[in-house]
Amino acid sequence: MTWVFPLNQKSEVTAKFKLFYQYVATQFGKKITTLRSDNGGEYVNHDLHTFLSQHGIVHQTTCAYTPQQNGVAERKNRHLLEVVRASLFEARMPHHFWGEALCSAAYLINRTSSSTFQYQTPFQTLTTLLTMPSTPNLEPRLFGCVAYVQVYPHQRGKLDPCALRCVFVGYADTQKGYKCFHPPTQTMHVTADVTFHESEFYYSGGVSKHPLQGESSIFAEDTQSIQIQQTVLEQSVSEQPATVVQQDQELLETPDDGSDNFPPTTVPSPIIQSGPEDSSQIKKKKANEWNSEYRG
Repeated sequence: MTWVFPLNQKSEVTAKFKLFYQYVATQFGKKITTLRSDNGGEYVNHDLHTFLSQHGIVHQTTCAYTPQQNGVAERKNRHLLEVVRASLFEARMPHHFWGEALCSAAYLINRTSSSTFQYQTPFQTLTTLLTMPSTPNLEPRLFGCVAYVQVYPHQRGKLDPCALRCVFVGYADTQKGYKCFHPPTQTMHVTADVTFHESEFYYSGGVSKHPLQGESSIFAEDTQSIQIQQTVLEQSVSEQPATVVQQDQELLETPDDGSDNFPPTTVPSPIIQSGPEDSSQIKKKKANEWNSEYRG
């Protein structure tokens, strides 16, 4: 099971860990006994060390430049990063939606079957081991797609639209509803009365104004260079036949004064190959010439 807590700054790690400790103790009736991390300043500090000591939690740290000693967390970080990056690239979402993409990725990973758990989801495996609180399970939707959120009658006039065109950004934690963001008003809507258009992304109109690591700009430059090369090729092909036709017309034109001064041509003379019959006739002619000379 994967829990994620988006942070604005690394200094928030201690506060978030205290909240997670209370969450585990209350919801599962268990206590955290060991914390394993690297030697980053967000983990090795006085406040976190004091809290761990007060609750009897052992803090294990890896050796310097040896991330493989904490392989479970490193592999999970890579898994989450790959899903988040693919979601943002596919939907051409701006970078400031990374928090929503991260929570959405964790939600889907927890509900995806894995061979590690005998083809059960992490959520199902945890429910067999512990008593889980009721958690809403919503149908998965495509991150970044267009979502039309219903506007209720008491929130609109008779001539106002019945829905708002929003972008789907994830699933609510404590409500059984979808999170849809409305960019024009910068408001987040959590609702179940929503219609998804998963064949259309909200930010897919042409080349995105927020290039992700330069992919959009590189794609635009490559497209422009290809168009220039095609234009040059078409011009060269269209000009070459016109020149040949013009030369042919000059060769075929005759002078108006009736003279025989035609422009020089380079027409090759035909090569005549004599067959067996032509060579015998030539021999007879030569023999007749020799006979006539001898008699004369």
